[in-house]
Amino acid sequence: MRGLHHRARVCDVDTIDTPVLIVGGGPAGLTTALALARYGVGHVLVNKHPGTAHTPRAHIVNQRTVEIMRHLGCEDDLHAVATPQEMMRHNLWVTSLAGKEVARLDAWGTGTRRGDYDAASPCPMANCAQTAFEPMLLAAARGAGADTRFNHEFLGAVRDGDDYVSTVRDRASGCDLLVRSRYLVGADGARSTVLGLAGLGVEG
Repeated sequence: MRGLHHRARVCDVDTIDTPVLIVGGGPAGLTTALALARYGVGHVLVNKHPGTAHTPRAHIVNQRTVEIMRHLGCEDDLHAVATPQEMMRHNLWVTSLAGKEVARLDAWGTGTRRGDYDAASPCPMANCAQTAFEPMLLAAARGAGADTRFNHEFLGAVRDGDDYVSTVRDRASGCDLLVRSRYLVGADGARSTVLGLAGLGVEG
């Protein structure tokens, strides 16, 4: 991997040693942090934004994802903030929000297919926008002992033997810190800096 050139304030540079550095604090990164915390694996999560999602974004939570939440001990927390499956009963086609209904379709494991979904998993689907899903995951991860650092931006990484040495900027202070890790997890979305450094791209 190649490093990135950048400027920072003149600061004492702190170094952190951790088995895993997770870049990105969305659902994938927070779930990874929660899982590592549950299994007792040391890690640090960094996210460049000051907090969790402020727009709804993705919202359908499928049965396999709910199963993961069950395994990690936060299924009840998810359902407490989500719209339950029975309220996801139909997809509607309308001329406007207050206009004529053109068509209606059973959806998301309701109606005639409910038995198929019930047989597939003990976990029901849910509708949970990221504005609710991410804070729930963050609370669960921190409650399990995860080291999560928001307002910290991943700038680049270089290989040093079997390790990665990553540069992370504290956006509040403007100072950089070095994170030495055995593993580097790119959970920073479709425009992932980590994927770019690894020479990988995303289509679509």
